[in-house]
Amino acid sequence: MHIRETVNLNTVRDADIIAWLKRQDNKSAAIRDALRAQCVRQTEYTLADIMQRLNEIERRGVVVAQVSSEDNGDEPEEAVIALDGLGL
Repeated sequence: MHIRETVNLNTVRDADIIAWLKRQDNKSAAIRDALRAQCVRQTEYTLADIMQRLNEIERRGVVVAQVSSEDNGDEPEEAVIALDGLGL
């Protein structure tokens, strides 16, 4: 049994997704693989994933610095919010 789902893409905001889809020989299989990979990745993070998220945070103006082992755990409120938003 097959189920058909519809997705709307914005030509500006989703241009990267549209370009990726155009490069796929089997769009349905590629989408299924990407969705499965994302579902699995929700619980399995690589160092590259974490570094990418940290870079995104830094681009938003939050400074990410190495913390010494003597840190007392008093993170700035904006850093706590940003880290919580990582979904890790």
